[in-house]
Amino acid sequence: MRTRPGVGRVRSWLRRAFVGMVLAMAIADCGGSPASPSPSPSLTVSPGPTISPSPTLAPTPTPSPTPAPTLVPTLSPTGTFVATGSMTQPRMDATATLLPDGKVLVAGGSVVPVSQVVASAELYDPSTHKFTRTGSMATARSNAAATLLANGRVLIVGGDGCRNLATCPEPDSLKSAELYDPTTGRFTPTGSMSEARANATAILLPDGRVLVLSGGSLLVEVYDPTTGKFTRAGSLLNQYQDVRALLLPNGKVLVVGDGLPGLGAEVFDPGSGLSSSISVPLPSGAVTADIYVETATLLQDGRVLLQVFDSDSVVNYLITYDSVTGTFTQSASIDAPVGWIPTAAALLRDGRVFFAGGWIADPPHSGEGYTADSAGLYDPASGFHLLSSKMIQARDDLTATALPDGTVLIAGGITDYQKAFSSAELFEP
Repeated sequence: MRTRPGVGRVRSWLRRAFVGMVLAMAIADCGGSPASPSPSPSLTVSPGPTISPSPTLAPTPTPSPTPAPTLVPTLSPTGTFVATGSMTQPRMDATATLLPDGKVLVAGGSVVPVSQVVASAELYDPSTHKFTRTGSMATARSNAAATLLANGRVLIVGGDGCRNLATCPEPDSLKSAELYDPTTGRFTPTGSMSEARANATAILLPDGRVLVLSGGSLLVEVYDPTTGKFTRAGSLLNQYQDVRALLLPNGKVLVVGDGLPGLGAEVFDPGSGLSSSISVPLPSGAVTADIYVETATLLQDGRVLLQVFDSDSVVNYLITYDSVTGTFTQSASIDAPVGWIPTAAALLRDGRVFFAGGWIADPPHSGEGYTADSAGLYDPASGFHLLSSKMIQARDDLTATALPDGTVLIAGGITDYQKAFSSAELFEP
């Protein structure tokens, strides 16, 4: 049985530190059975207005019936998984970036059981369903952040740079960054950050610069592609353990993190470098100290969908943030299969959010479990729906990239800490 250290969200270096121990102990895999999906939220129709009687005691007029609300069509939660070409390099914790020409750049990551960080990169072509090698990064790195710039190049920052994880249980985080040019297929070093960062978030700002922040640090930095340099952009109010951040429609950045204990949130203004705190109400039944942020997705209506995991109740909650009202609202829960912690999310072109892979805690509270082949769809009109179809390969630490044709490319990952994959598959809604 695969053991995931601790409960709740686990930082990547700690998971990879566990690789060597698991391989040495030759832990066997075990399986589990998914539970039934949660029902979708029901629609509440507000009653019509009550008309008061007149002062002359005339009979009270009968209220006009309230018109039936206009329902947003609920898309059927169906979809299939089909195999596509395999990568040239097995890898987990890689970056995947959709390029302007529709290809996907997959770079870096690490390999197990060899336990080595890699510098190689490759391109997936949806027209041929094949991966082909492209230039290698100047520095081998996993858990890096990749951002498509306005000029079509890809900025890759930070990550873990330890080449042999078996002898380096806590990899060295990197300050360095580099650029990938699709026209030449080459990576070139660019400016370095002030602080080393792994599992960072890099956000393209409207002015073409890139905002970089990460858990474990208050410092916010910005990269200017015209100068190739990083400069200080301000500070966060809280030093989080893990953090998710997204650019809001108003040009500000929503930052949500855990480990305070519990969740914290703030809105960072790139123009002023200042942050304002926001209260994050806990989902009903969640435990303050045991809730962690997993994924964040910007919906088509401008709201942010957050997936948070409560390790005490072993339930994932979906929470939305509305930048217009500045409030969080509990939207749905992901409690089927019980203990499922999806670690990949992608926005589909029809407005739904695709969740896949990750981890299933089994039994709850034990810290033990196995990789998941489960998938589901969140529909803003009707909530979360578990798919009856499964991924071809159960995998954690995967990449999920929404393609222009509406499909999702799922690549790489690992199962039960014993094998990194080169395989890939497509989700077809």
